[in-house]
Amino acid sequence: MLAVFAAASCARAGGPVAGGAPLHLADARAIAARPYTPPAKVANPRLRALDYDDYRKLPFRVWRALWRDSGLPFEIGFYHPGYLFNHPPTVAVDDSGFQWTVPYAPDRFECYLDGGIEAYRPGLDGYAGFFALHPFDGGPARECLSFLGASYFRAIGSGHVYGTSARGLAIAMGGPGAEVFPAFTRFTIHRPDPGDAALVVDALLDSPGLAGAYRFEIEPGASTTVRVDARLVARAETRDVVLAPLTSMFFHDLRDEMPGGEHRPRVHDAEGLLIESGTGEFLYRPLANRTADRVSLFSTAGTPLGFGLAQRHTAASDYEDAEALYDRRPTAWVEPEGEWPAGSVLLLELHAPHEGVDNIGAGWRLAEPLREGEEMAFAYTLRFLTGDPPGHTGARLKRLESDGEGGLRLHFEGGIAGRPGAELLVEQGGGVRGAVPAAAGAGGSSTATIPAALRTGAELRCYLRSGGDYSETVIIAP
Repeated sequence: MLAVFAAASCARAGGPVAGGAPLHLADARAIAARPYTPPAKVANPRLRALDYDDYRKLPFRVWRALWRDSGLPFEIGFYHPGYLFNHPPTVAVDDSGFQWTVPYAPDRFECYLDGGIEAYRPGLDGYAGFFALHPFDGGPARECLSFLGASYFRAIGSGHVYGTSARGLAIAMGGPGAEVFPAFTRFTIHRPDPGDAALVVDALLDSPGLAGAYRFEIEPGASTTVRVDARLVARAETRDVVLAPLTSMFFHDLRDEMPGGEHRPRVHDAEGLLIESGTGEFLYRPLANRTADRVSLFSTAGTPLGFGLAQRHTAASDYEDAEALYDRRPTAWVEPEGEWPAGSVLLLELHAPHEGVDNIGAGWRLAEPLREGEEMAFAYTLRFLTGDPPGHTGARLKRLESDGEGGLRLHFEGGIAGRPGAELLVEQGGGVRGAVPAAAGAGGSSTATIPAALRTGAELRCYLRSGGDYSETVIIAP
């Protein structure tokens, strides 16, 4: 798993970087060799004082998008600095090897705030981030990708609205100590050719402990895929590094007592952590809105084949919310390439007092720190898709709800679900605690109830069994 790159003092291999190194690798090595310098902050106090509602009053004028009416498959829009986004990265364009920086232009934005747009100039050149538009199915150009804040980005397919976000990197997600948020400080957007299916973006990442060079290849469609090639260069020893981190929101579902004044049966951007282990076993851990912070780690028999935050309920009637459109929020699914350094899948669950708070985090946490001067390469494909990934064809948990008596009712669909005589096996501590008959339902479904007597406050693992066939393993946390 370890390898040495000629251009670095030491390196750790985490998978191939196809097509050569990311554009900003030399920049990452250069800044990692110097003391860390925090990014510049906007000078205008009015921008820093904006709240969420006021920030939305500085929308981008879509007719001022880069490459508008050019016949290219992508257009680029920009976010105004302000609110939480006060450290504008440099955004540049590469056009056949010629690079130029996109300057701040106030006429790219509407302004519905007192004083007009001139009162909200950032005091330094640049934008808070950018988004890409694409003509899905040959229709009008619509958003497919967004980079905004620290190393956050997110994408959607043609039928989606934004939900779960991704990040370039996380450090100390869930502790110990304060979390560090690495940030992209420079982007280079490569001008596409008319027939290109993908948009290529290079990015430079920085943080107190390490720097990084990233290349993103974004291909929109019914499911939008983002292929990520990355190199990390450690400025100092850095512990608790999390690769391919995801961020989402879970407020409540059918297990929970309905919050006061709430009528919607479900409110979440994602409802479960799904893992395909190195052996091909699928593990599913329903999410929860915790009253106290909880960090869970899952071993996967080496590098997992995939992991992500799943949104399995995709019907409008599941949510009864015609405004938020939670039924159209995508699953975010990570597929590592090659062998990643040893680690485990991390799940962070925090308390969310309302649906406006992201309280879920997940990613691959490295078992060992990156040493000073060490360089690590890793690559993966991130898919924003509807429901479960195509490779998951077996029986899976569709619905989890309280039985009203302290137990849990599990509804399975697909695969062996619906077979007569199937049973739910409940394990704890490596041994079987009980077997519960599963009732076959219409449309290939099975329902089984874990009684309160089997819920002893410790983690349970359960799965549907019929003969020698099994469902995914469902992990029930206390």
